Amino acid sequence: MNGLGRESMSVDLTMRDLSDGKLLTLYVERNDASALKELVTRHAPFVMRVGTQMLFPAQGVDDVCQIVFLKLIEKGPQIKNRDCLSSWLYSVTQRTVQEYRRESSKVSLPGKLDPMSNEQPIEDREQLSILHEEMEKLPLKYREPLLLCDLQNLSRQAVAEMLKTTEAAVKARLARGRKLLKQRLLVRGVTFASVLVMWHASSVHAADYVAGPLVEQLMQQSFNSSVTGVGQAPANYTFSKGGMRWLLPLRKS
Repeated sequence: MNGLGRESMSVDLTMRDLSDGKLLTLYVERNDASALKELVTRHAPFVMRVGTQMLFPAQGVDDVCQIVFLKLIEKGPQIKNRDCLSSWLYSVTQRTVQEYRRESSKVSLPGKLDPMSNEQPIEDREQLSILHEEMEKLPLKYREPLLLCDLQNLSRQAVAEMLKTTEAAVKARLARGRKLLKQRLLVRGVTFASVLVMWHASSVHAADYVAGPLVEQLMQQSFNSSVTGVGQAPANYTFSKGGMRWLLPLRKS
């Protein structure tokens, strides 16, 4: 392996060891493309997973995923708790899905998939969509521990460090949050235990996608931001009649 290859591997290993907060700070303050690449690689599977479970059919989830990270490029400097980036991405994903739903109900978007073409049964995905909708309605102090501990399997200690609080406080918020969420889900005919099993059993196969066009296109947007400045709004990432109008059309290999 030549010197350049070793240097690239060293950078990748270093980035993987950094927290979300440090990576986002590197990108926001230094426009570090490697930091952005690591954030996208780390979080895109989760964003894809949530988007796929909320869209019926799942056509458009690629576009939703891209727009979520374009918003990260734009809004990164404004995020207060950068160590809890997954909570911010979760909320943005839900709002983006809702926007897509509104626009797709007005027009016939090309290439819609049959709902049954998705690997996960439609009934499961309906219940998972309800889970995400009710999670988003919880107060932030309860939603964040549930998201991090129950959906992302992080330890209470790790979550306490991310939220800058004590492990005892995380435990208490989890207990209260689970109680509230269970009540909200039961009203809609969903049990927390069963839908949590569905969540952990689900698979979106996002890894190959993330390794390809999404990272490539966002690196181009990162380069554009180095000219216009991080925090500048990416142009044309809006839903439009006849389909999606994008600054960076996804190219699938």
